[in-house]
Amino acid sequence: QAELGAKMYQQALNDIDTAISLDPENVSYYIEKGLLCYRVKLSDEGLRILTEAEAFAPGVADIYYLKGRLYVQKGEPESARPCLLK
Repeated sequence: QAELGAKMYQQALNDIDTAISLDPENVSYYIEKGLLCYRVKLSDEGLRILTEAEAFAPGVADIYYLKGRLYVQKGEPESARPCLLK
């Protein structure tokens, strides 16, 4: 969180990657990375990590919401719609 406040986005991404490697079943880390990817416009990376999270936590609404927002950011509203409707 301190890195985000200081706009040190790459370090924040690295820290989230480390957290995911230490606890790969914690869906909140994946959501946090997806949100950060949205903030820094890394749509493809955000979609990749959220799709990973969806595989082991399919009922988490935040995953679908963020995926929808990332698709919109990427310019693919037709792909965003099913995610946002979930």
